[in-house]
Amino acid sequence: MSYTLHSIVTPEDWALATDLRNQFWPSYPMVAEQTMAYAADVPTKEQATRLIVRSDGEPIAYLVIQKAFWYATPGRFEARLFTAAIEEPDRHLERLLGLIWSLVKFQDGNNLGIWIQDDKEHYIRAFERNGLVATQRNPESGINPQEFEAAPYLDLLPSLENLGYRFTNLAHLAEEFPDWIRRSYDLEMALMRDVPLPDPWVDIPFESFEKERLSPFFQPDTQFYAVFDGEWVAASGLTLNKADPTVMNTGLTGVLPAHRRRGLAKVLKALGLAEAKRLGVKLVTTDNEVNNPMYLLNQELGYHRLFDWVCYERKA
Repeated sequence: MSYTLHSIVTPEDWALATDLRNQFWPSYPMVAEQTMAYAADVPTKEQATRLIVRSDGEPIAYLVIQKAFWYATPGRFEARLFTAAIEEPDRHLERLLGLIWSLVKFQDGNNLGIWIQDDKEHYIRAFERNGLVATQRNPESGINPQEFEAAPYLDLLPSLENLGYRFTNLAHLAEEFPDWIRRSYDLEMALMRDVPLPDPWVDIPFESFEKERLSPFFQPDTQFYAVFDGEWVAASGLTLNKADPTVMNTGLTGVLPAHRRRGLAKVLKALGLAEAKRLGVKLVTTDNEVNNPMYLLNQELGYHRLFDWVCYERKA
């Protein structure tokens, strides 16, 4: 069993990497252009190591090893490991995990995090044999928006509007506010500092956020915001899957502390699901840390648990 490593450079490389990713995670596929766009959003000085691994000439895995510049701990790296359907998966995973750890240490890393679905039993066994420990669990939940009725959750709208709140999408806000990207960035960074994560959040560079907002894969019309007295105070966004337009994923949902416990998140999520229903979407997914109140809100809206994302970590 001989391994060779190939950097991802050409469009053909990106297409192969995306195919390996989609074999591993078929329920939420991507197109190659999207994989490339996500890589381009990373700050230049923080570019990830991206490799295709071949065993005896056959592509078996796509590796992403990234310095976790969005976390506070120095020397922390995050890895993603997407494998094709392979024989002797345990044997391959032992070698692949050893390769990942070697590449982390080569870059002066001392802390590795890998998120994995809890139904990937081969992975979990290999992780635990190699000293990785589970540190956080995020249930992935889903809902069919065609079966969702927004009206009961939008009963709050008149009272919230009477208090001065306005609800709209980012496409409209971009026409109203010339500095819409900066406002969006400031709000989302403030919200991210309260998200339960394996490590304390560090704001990502504005330039990276700006690239993502200007990407053709970003959809401002499915990003919903609450505005109060000119201040952007809450957000909840959906992203349409380009490879399967019947699927959407929920990104960040949050409310600034001074405006919580009033139902803003519920209204924003209901507006998003109503838009997904209008678009003909059949599945909207989201994930939350298991003790996060947002997880309970999703259950109230009708989301059901699909599987859990589990963060495994290894420290030097």
